[in-house]
Amino acid sequence: MTEAHITVTNEHMRGLLISIPFLPGLKKTNSGTAKKLVVEKIVRHEGYNASSKTFLNDIALLKLKDEIVYEKSVRPVCLPPSEEKKHKKSSEKENTAFVIGWGADKPKHENPTDSLMQLKMEIGSRDDCNKSVQGHAGKVYPEQGLICAKSTEGK
Repeated sequence: MTEAHITVTNEHMRGLLISIPFLPGLKKTNSGTAKKLVVEKIVRHEGYNASSKTFLNDIALLKLKDEIVYEKSVRPVCLPPSEEKKHKKSSEKENTAFVIGWGADKPKHENPTDSLMQLKMEIGSRDDCNKSVQGHAGKVYPEQGLICAKSTEGK
């Protein structure tokens, strides 16, 4: 799973090697210790619009040519609970989210970091998001299905 906008700008990803970390503690993209897997197919969300300035439906699945071997440092993605489990009382766990990746660590920073970064975010309301982007991007979070991150610093 990845961001759809990356697959649009990097259409050449298909058939190229994508690094999947297979060693515990791997936190550097340039370590040379990752197993390489080939991307066979890119499937973008049908509602994704590459020319839009929002990130609505900005998600894609990468079908790999070979299977991933799961081990301690390589696990399947966590999915949200089923509808029946969602009705439990809200807790801190349900109001936080984590973002993990090798992307840019500063606004307008063109070269992504080679160190794995992590950010714990508090999930805010749509009003919080719209207030935070006033004067920058207009109203960008009126749509259903998007979350608002209130945190701005990571490690």
